[in-house]
Amino acid sequence: MENIKEEILDLNQRALTLASNGKENEAIKYFEKALELDPMNPDTYVNLGNTYAAMEDFDKAYETYNKILLADKHYAPAYFHLGNICFIQGNSDEAVKNFNLAISEGLDDALVYFNLGLVYEEKNDVEYALRNYSKAIFKNPDAPEYRLKKATLQIGKNRYEEALETLTDMTKYAPDIFEGYHFKFEVLCALQRFEEAEAVVKTAGDLFPEDVSIFYDKIQLQARLGNTDRALQMIEEAEQMDGYEVEKRNLTFEKAKLCGMKEDMDSAIRYFNECLSFETDSAVDYETRYFLMNIYLSRKEYQKLLENAEKMLTLPEDNPFVRAAFYYRAMAVKQLNGMQAAADYYREAVSLYRTITIHTPGIIDAYLFRALCHKDLAEYDKALEMVDFVESLSADSSELHVIKGNIFEAMGRMEEAREQKEMAKKLKPELGMIL
Repeated sequence: MENIKEEILDLNQRALTLASNGKENEAIKYFEKALELDPMNPDTYVNLGNTYAAMEDFDKAYETYNKILLADKHYAPAYFHLGNICFIQGNSDEAVKNFNLAISEGLDDALVYFNLGLVYEEKNDVEYALRNYSKAIFKNPDAPEYRLKKATLQIGKNRYEEALETLTDMTKYAPDIFEGYHFKFEVLCALQRFEEAEAVVKTAGDLFPEDVSIFYDKIQLQARLGNTDRALQMIEEAEQMDGYEVEKRNLTFEKAKLCGMKEDMDSAIRYFNECLSFETDSAVDYETRYFLMNIYLSRKEYQKLLENAEKMLTLPEDNPFVRAAFYYRAMAVKQLNGMQAAADYYREAVSLYRTITIHTPGIIDAYLFRALCHKDLAEYDKALEMVDFVESLSADSSELHVIKGNIFEAMGRMEEAREQKEMAKKLKPELGMIL
């Protein structure tokens, strides 16, 4: 019996070595030999299932993990792996069920809670996501990725004070991880606590003196303080640093924004277009194209606005910039060819935004773009109803004030429009380039 156990262990080890060297098909043969010796060995099934998962043969992986439960329905790791497969295949409810079964069968492990948090975040169940990230952190305080994921979710939901607490703990437990300082800096800037932000970036600079990414944060601080000339000078300094290529796109993007803030729109467009050179067939630079769309809108260059919007809609992505592109496409077509030509695009955009807000009510920008569609359709009461609803949720949104200003402008209420746009620029100075 002992010899059989040793042989099974040996076969598994050889298979794992093959799999780690990219020879999964050969590895599977060794796992099958091990199963001939012991058809109910759970470790072999887990290793085989993991190999199928690595090959992205998720159906076979799922089938393999399930075979373990035929022999032992209380084997917790099988439920964990089934949860992972369900999550990968987009079945969030089954993923939650299997992760919870793993926990109930005794797998009280940080990674289970972390993955469960990922599923709840995907389901936009923020409280359960944060709760499980916290459990993962409690189980393994030394894993910086758990705190980082928790903090980025908190930031995404504008829970800045909570994020600061999470990031402060992260820099305490993992002082050598750059991201903790970077996101803490970003949060403090969002809260306009610039002295504290400067202190954080100075600490990071002392820890990582040669890191161009830290220098990039210093540049961003100067930009947010309105010191555009100093920020541009620092970008020139960064261009001479080792590792500049890593941040080249970001620094070029920052240079474009700074030129826009100085109202040098031709230079801003030139640098934004330079950023687009980093695009690939499978990766659109949505952020850059979003800024370009707004500049072309302000210059009434509607054909270029349309071209950028259509480029952003070439891939099946969902993010704030893509949602913007649906509106901008409709509006550009209206300006170029009239409302009759644009009507279907507006209907498509309104339908999209309504669907998004029904399924995920917390996505604020969908309400705002829906308001813009109603504004263009001269449905001003509906447009104001949308922005008033958003204001009750998030009064400090710069985009909210821009859009409310646009609605007032369309209604001929010019003084109210001016007030709204001044509020937007105060909240986000770089908006000055497009207002």
